[in-house]
Amino acid sequence: MNKVIPPQSLAQGDVMVIAGQAWHIKLQPQREQLIKRIQKDGFEHTMETVA
Repeated sequence: MNKVIPPQSLAQGDVMVIAGQAWHIKLQPQREQLIKRIQKDGFEHTMETVA
């Protein structure tokens, strides 16, 4: 199964919006790291590892 990671759509001040959901901007580096890990190891493997 191929999962789609929504792109960051907007970053303004202390907030970034991803797929219509507002998140604190401090989460951006963690999100980028997770995306890189998913791209490297695959979604299923990454989810099993971080769960």
